[in-house]
Formats: sequence, C-alpha cells, structure tokens
Amino acid sequence: MMLRIVYIVLLISTTAANVGALTEAEELNDEGVAFYNEGNYRKAMECYKEALNLNPESAMTWLNKGVTLHRLGEYNEAIECYSKALELDPDYAIAWNNKGFTLNDLGEYEEAVICLDKAIELDTEYFNAWHNKGIVLYNQVKYNEAIECYDKALELNPDYAMAWYNKGLAYHQLEENVTAIEYLDIALELNPDYAPAWNNKGVSLNDLGRYDEAITAFDKVLLLDPECIEALGNKCDVLIELGKYEEAINCCEETIEIVPDYAVAWNEKGRALWQLRQYEEAIECFDIAFELDPENSMTLNNKGYVLKSEGRYEDSLEYFVKALELAPKDAIAWKNKGDALRNLGRFEEAIKCYDLAIDFDADNEFFWINKGRSLYKLGKYEEAIEDFDNALALNSDFPKAWYGKGTALFYLNEFDKGIDCFNKALDIDSGFAFAYYGRAIIYGKLHDKESMLKDLTEAFKLDPELKKTAKENKDGVLKPYWDDLDFLEIAGE
Repeated sequence: MMLRIVYIVLLISTTAANVGALTEAEELNDEGVAFYNEGNYRKAMECYKEALNLNPESAMTWLNKGVTLHRLGEYNEAIECYSKALELDPDYAIAWNNKGFTLNDLGEYEEAVICLDKAIELDTEYFNAWHNKGIVLYNQVKYNEAIECYDKALELNPDYAMAWYNKGLAYHQLEENVTAIEYLDIALELNPDYAPAWNNKGVSLNDLGRYDEAITAFDKVLLLDPECIEALGNKCDVLIELGKYEEAINCCEETIEIVPDYAVAWNEKGRALWQLRQYEEAIECFDIAFELDPENSMTLNNKGYVLKSEGRYEDSLEYFVKALELAPKDAIAWKNKGDALRNLGRFEEAIKCYDLAIDFDADNEFFWINKGRSLYKLGKYEEAIEDFDNALALNSDFPKAWYGKGTALFYLNEFDKGIDCFNKALDIDSGFAFAYYGRAIIYGKLHDKESMLKDLTEAFKLDPELKKTAKENKDGVLKPYWDDLDFLEIAGE
C-alpha cells in the first residue's frame, strides 16, 4: 500500500516599490503586486506590461512579471523575466532565488542549485533561498543534504513552518517516521490549519502501523478541506488495512463523487470489494481505474489478484504479465507472476520469477518463502530450506516460513528438527492449523499415536477442511490409521 503525500512547497518573492514619491511606472508595479496578492494574475500582468513600457530598466518589475508568469504556469517565460532582471542587477538575490525556484519546477535541478547558491552567496541570511535549495536537493533524492539546508533556514528563522514541514517530509523519505512526525508536529504547532501537514503526518503514522491515529489525522485534513482527494484516498487505504471494508467503500464513493475520474479511488474501491469477495464488482472498478490511468501497473496487479482469488490462474497470469510490460522492474509484479505460475504447477518458471523479484528487492521475506515453496514442490528440499531460512533471517516471526521449513525437514527424515520448526510456528501463531497438522504427520511417522491425535484434533477444530486432507493423506503416513476408531472419531466417517 502506498499512501499519497502532499508534496513540498517552495517560496517565491514579489517586490513592491519603496514608499515615497513614486513614478507612474512604480505605481503600476505596485498595482500589479496588489492584483497578484488578490489572485488576479491577468490584471497584474497588464500592470507590469504597462510599467515596463514606461521603464524597461526596472529589475523589480521584471522580477514581479516573472513571479506572475510562474503562477500562470508559464515557466520558460518566467525565467526570461528573471534573467532580464539579473542583466539589470546581477546582485539581485531575490531574482536568483526565484529563477532557481522556477528551474526546479522545470526539473532543471543542477541549474536551480547554481541559482540558489548565488542567492545565498549574495545574502547568507536569506532563509527562503536555503529552504528552496533544500527542496531542490529533496527532488534530487538527496534527503540528508536537503535536511542540512532546512536546518540552516530554521537556524535563521525558527518559526518557519514550511521548513519544519519539508524537513518532516525528508525524514519520511528516509523511513524515519517517528522523527518525521516530530517535525510535522512542530509545523502544525506553528500553523494548526495546514492540511498537507496533517495528511503527511497520517502517512507516517500509517507506515508505523498506528492506523487509528492515521485515520484521525486524515479526518483532520477533511475538516479543513472536505474535498482533499489525497486525504480521502489515504483514509480508504488505512480503512482497508484495518479490515473496515464497508467504510472504505463509502470513503471511496465519497471521493469519486467529488472527482469521478480519480483512478486511485476506483482502485481502492476495487481492493475493498475484493476483500469482501465481491469479485465481479471489484474487477469492474479495476477496469474503470485502468481506463482512467492506463500506465498504472498496480491496477493490473490488483485485477490479477482478484482473478487468482477466483481460481482463474491463467487469466491472472495474463494480467501480471501486462503489469510487467508497464513496470519491468516491479518486484511485486514478478512475485505475482511467480505465484500464478506456481498455482498452475509450473514451478521452474515460477522460481525464475521469484529470482527476478529477489534481484529487485532481496529484503522481502514473501519472495523467499514462495521460492522455497516452489523448490519444495520440485522435491528440492535442501534448497527449499535455504530459502525458508532466508525468509526467517528477514523475519524470524514468520510462522509460514517455519511451517515450510518443518515440512521440508520431514521429507529429509529430520523429524526432531521438523517438530522444532512446527513448535516455533505455533509459538508465534497458536491458531495455525497447518502447523498442528504438519506436526501430527511427524508424530504419525514416529508412531506416537497419542500426540498425533492430539494435534489432529486441534488442526481439525481450526480448519475442518483438513479432515479431508487427512483421509486422503498422499504421503501414506496416516493411512494405517484410516480404520482406527480413535482416528475416525476425530476425523469423521
């Protein structure tokens, strides 16, 4: 699950003329600034145009025209204005800052840093420039360097809420969510009604597994901005994580009502419906989401999950392959393709997919355990154990990995070690029916009927379907007991 953060905010500066006897050009400049501050950008542009006709040598007016063009999304034209201002006044720190700001929006990060460094060189206490340099470095994925710049800005202006906010985002990207929340809270102390900070606090809380607190944060966003689709989408995600699927669907529908073509909401609604086993409705949602955003490979993955849940493994494989066409380095998609192939009994092909998933993300225990399961199916028990051990090295509290290892050890006649593995699985999850069943099989092999029956009783209580498995025991361990009255009493006729 990936929640949506509300991104960094840069600061740009306008300049009004000094109070005193003003020329007509200066008066027009100031009128333009007033219109800009009211949000009337077209009217501001008219004022700057007239002012520059009267005085084309005004660096201040060129700067303000650039600011307004930036606000209108005309970035290249804005840069031309800043460059003109700098021709007239090479030591104009604000113009260097604003030019760097706009180059950042164009993705020209190296040039942006050069401009911001020049602004800082001209005015070492220019905290906006330090802040904006931090943002450019953030966009270059240089999070620690970005934090250094935010710290410099905060040293100069400790009440600079936006710098605390963006520092929190940088720590979130470094996966230091406790620290991220600490700085987002400071930003919120300074500006309690800043919705993006509440949203991003919710994202970090979610990543820490503090789901109820995350919901509270997203609800705070929605009090401030009831139509914030990022917060609505994030709340949907967390409700799904909490298993509150009906609430999640309602949240998604509320989002869709606000923005009908918001693919994320359709995708999340599909996920919730899938969890409720409303498969056809889920597929309809994923189809709409993909139509709205045909580059989103996760939607194809999600549709594949639903088809797999319906037992339509060939169809699910088709969608995982399509997802990989869009995102060939997506480790989850390779794992999903491997799962589909494993379900189809194509274990060698599945292993190749898991290997690719591991190449892209070796720290995901599920990739290792599923590779181990495929090796187990091929009778490669020692290799399977290696992969179960790799999964356990990443997560020693992974009961399914202990179960898998225990089952492989059974086939290697390592019965005592196998029992130890099943014991560990049950220490972690006392309701794990398959671990009881696996241990019962070993006890049966060791002719310990009492222990076997005790574990089978627990296994059947937790999962009655295992009664059928026991009566069809392919390994033959339980076959001698099929006519045993004690066995029949717990397994049924």
